[in-house]
Amino acid sequence: MMVSLPPTAGPAEYLPQNSAGNITYGPALWSPDGRDFSILTAYDGGGQIWSTAGKLVRNWATPSGTPPLPDTGFDAPVSLLSAAGGKEIVELDTAGNIIIRNSQTGAVEHQVAGPIKPDDAALNTQYLAAADPEAKYVAVIVPIFPNGEYSTRVNVVNIGTGAITPIPGGEASGVAYDGELLLIQRTGGTFEVRSADGRQLIRSFAGDSDATAGPAVNSAGLAVEVNSDGTAPVFDVASGQEIGSITLPAGPRENSTSVAFTPDGKNLISATEDAGSSAVTGYVTEWSFSPSFWSMVACISAGHTLTSEEWQQYIGAGGPGMPAQMACQP
Repeated sequence: MMVSLPPTAGPAEYLPQNSAGNITYGPALWSPDGRDFSILTAYDGGGQIWSTAGKLVRNWATPSGTPPLPDTGFDAPVSLLSAAGGKEIVELDTAGNIIIRNSQTGAVEHQVAGPIKPDDAALNTQYLAAADPEAKYVAVIVPIFPNGEYSTRVNVVNIGTGAITPIPGGEASGVAYDGELLLIQRTGGTFEVRSADGRQLIRSFAGDSDATAGPAVNSAGLAVEVNSDGTAPVFDVASGQEIGSITLPAGPRENSTSVAFTPDGKNLISATEDAGSSAVTGYVTEWSFSPSFWSMVACISAGHTLTSEEWQQYIGAGGPGMPAQMACQP
């Protein structure tokens, strides 16, 4: 369904379902200009382009003559990524299989097999994967069974060559790309920042040990994760500091909450289920992450302009001077 932002701007609009009343759509991707979006029709391997007015613009062609990728039996489209200035779409499924499509026709131009083999697939397991903005790499959380016990590792697939690189470290609960940085949330709580190919560990810090969704990242180096208790800590990727948290509307948490930043990184959108009956709709919430908005709130809360003496008190005598933009506006 399409929801206007802010959510009070209009009613939610549902895209058509098939004759049996089943949902037939996979993930969606907005065009760079925001005028329409592409959405997969997972039941036939094709797709559609819809306008913001709720009008079907065109159908994608269903792939034909393309050699099939390895199928674990549990594969499902998980995300779409715009590439080549909007001319290509990178489709990623839960097994890490990569399909490069023409954004207008949906024609398959290139595909790469992911790291999850049919014999490794586990029933009722939600595999997580993410691609970098330049469409060079895909990171996938892969199930493994050492000594017969279930565990996970992170593999990175080179889209150009198909080479697969296992990344050292413990189990992982989430992966994302912040530009050309690979972010890995380990189940033990450690948050790793690595090079895009995963080979170089740049830094690590204490993340969320109970993350059920995320990390979602914006263009300003912030990462947000959702805890099972409904809080969402916000991290500064460069410093590793948790700089705050937000509290999502009450409702089921496990595998039922989605968070994503708007393209400009100034707003976070969360979608949560209702805590009561399944017949009751949940919530779409828009959170402001605009630095100017944060500064305004800080100024109102403090009640006065931050002085240079106060700045040095918290930063330390050897730290940098107070930036000019820290001053509150009259």
